[in-house]
Amino acid sequence: MDQAIVFAAQQFLGFEICKELLNQGYEVMAIEHEQMVNDDSNEKWLEIGRNANVTYQPLNTNIDFNDQSYIWFIPLYDLFTVKNEKLIMDWTINLQRLYEESKSSIERIIFITPVKWSSNERKANEHFYKKLKNEVINSEETPVIEFQLPTIFGPWQPNCFLFQQIISESELNSYFDDLMDAIYVEDAVHSILENMDDKFYGKTVYLQSETGDNWRKCVLYLNPSYPLPEQSESMNRNNVEILKVKESISFKEGIDKQIACYSRKKQ
Repeated sequence: MDQAIVFAAQQFLGFEICKELLNQGYEVMAIEHEQMVNDDSNEKWLEIGRNANVTYQPLNTNIDFNDQSYIWFIPLYDLFTVKNEKLIMDWTINLQRLYEESKSSIERIIFITPVKWSSNERKANEHFYKKLKNEVINSEETPVIEFQLPTIFGPWQPNCFLFQQIISESELNSYFDDLMDAIYVEDAVHSILENMDDKFYGKTVYLQSETGDNWRKCVLYLNPSYPLPEQSESMNRNNVEILKVKESISFKEGIDKQIACYSRKKQ
């Protein structure tokens, strides 16, 4: 049986990765920093139910890797919105410890990052990622693939993203969305799992929706009168592989699923 380790396993993207890996028959070790566990965690895990193929481990504990080979999934997308620099530093230190203890058993590492770091206050997160990629992880010893994502949406999207702010009627002065595109979270995860073979080792792969402009469509579906901001300039795609994501459902159906999830939480 294939083995996988998923970090940030109770967060938006990390949880979806865990769920799909289990659906595909992987044995999953779900690792989470205790300070990142939130009120939604128990309800999320009810979706998985009793499953002998998943084990949960806190990030700051000693972990027995049993001399098996693992694929590591590090969804830094889920840390994109974390403002607590002390937490980010502790996360980095513990990840580095685990890497040093187990790097001989790592088959490959899959980084999943936001396509852009949206504001100056997120520079700490960008530095954190560069430290992981360039200092903590030795890409000469461990094959690495980086997948860059635009806005992802669907059930359990955090309230720091505009779609969820509109749904919950709690719009803030800022949000962390990429304004160029949006992908339904299940489709993004399917595409990552289908394209993590050796042809992409050492490469950065940008995931794009089939139309390439879903973000504005989603916003206007949620609120036809919403004052859309000006789109930022297109990002430099030099040295980046562009991969179009096959959509299993329409963006409207994806938004409807996110609305339904929020409605259930309120009950």
